[in-house]
Amino acid sequence: MIKIIKIILYEPLFHFIILGGVVYLYFNLVGDAEETLKERVEVTPYETQKIKLDFKKSYNYDINPEQLRAFKARKIYEKIALSEAYALGLDRQDEEIASRLLKRMNFIMINTSEILEPSEEELLKYYKNNLEDYSKLESISFSHVYFVNVKDVKIKETFELLKIAKVTADKAAYFGNVFKPSNHILNINYKKVEETYGKYFAYKLFNLKKGLWHEGVHSKYGLHLVYVTSKNVSEAYDFDEVQDRVYEDYKSERLRERFETSYDNFKSKYSVIAE
Repeated sequence: MIKIIKIILYEPLFHFIILGGVVYLYFNLVGDAEETLKERVEVTPYETQKIKLDFKKSYNYDINPEQLRAFKARKIYEKIALSEAYALGLDRQDEEIASRLLKRMNFIMINTSEILEPSEEELLKYYKNNLEDYSKLESISFSHVYFVNVKDVKIKETFELLKIAKVTADKAAYFGNVFKPSNHILNINYKKVEETYGKYFAYKLFNLKKGLWHEGVHSKYGLHLVYVTSKNVSEAYDFDEVQDRVYEDYKSERLRERFETSYDNFKSKYSVIAE
């Protein structure tokens, strides 16, 4: 028996198995410890219920799962941003001050001072990488969230929800008023857009970037939050013709990237629970 044990102890495979077990145990313990060290941030059942009640009060119908997910995502964002604001000494836990702190944290996360002016080479590269946005359009497909009242106080809130919660275009219509015939328009040309929604809406729509939410586009029906889903393009405009647009789009994209990176870095320090 002792001889067998000695053989096992001197067996390289046995050493490998033991070493593997130790490494596995170490990384599991370290991983659990890192997760435990994270500050817990959660949307409690009480807060979830309050979201539902407040929504019903504002919209006069029950919140659906996609809307609830978006409101929870915004609540998580607010808690993380406020926690970081308090950590920076911007504190005093008061609702009015909390609102101001959120605005300050938005500014801090964007940090425009660190975004350098682009060179012409950078703008030209951006132009080439996004050529579809700077080409003549045959037709366009888009989704929109519609508000009949252009002064509706929920417009700004909804726009923030769509961005922070990254609500997809196919699920966003629930957040506004009913629009007939549809909130999802496919392959419509400029003339038809102009006839249906008005000249201003057509002009704005055909100059919007694809793949993100755009705030407050007016039509003859009201106001729309617009998401361009696809473009059917022909020839591209020369860079010189659209250089100003390229510059503005470049700067806007850098700001969005700065904000998302900052928020993701903050969020990674928290264990997020949204019940």
